[in-house]
Amino acid sequence: MIGTIDLRVNETNNIGELGYVLNRAFWGNGYMPEAATALVELGFAKMKLMRIFALHDQDNPASGRVMEKIGFTYEGTLPNARISKGKIVTEVYRGMTLETWQNRQK
Repeated sequence: MIGTIDLRVNETNNIGELGYVLNRAFWGNGYMPEAATALVELGFAKMKLMRIFALHDQDNPASGRVMEKIGFTYEGTLPNARISKGKIVTEVYRGMTLETWQNRQK
């Protein structure tokens, strides 16, 4: 498997959460920014979401670079967010609003 990507929608708040995983063998080929851009466009253009966000482990800066490439900006850091593989993980939040996305389309 190359990877997975999804856009989880909170209909009550009209926001989406972008999530993805990519097999390390396929890193650096631009697949995830391309796929993520398509889902962000779907979320804003078709679903009319007001905001889309994503998070990544602080120890995974490559995932943060994907988010930056698609135009997400830093929104905050949550220390001690969860435990993964026996380690305490800090999560970094990034996102984009509908207004920002619309301005980028001009």
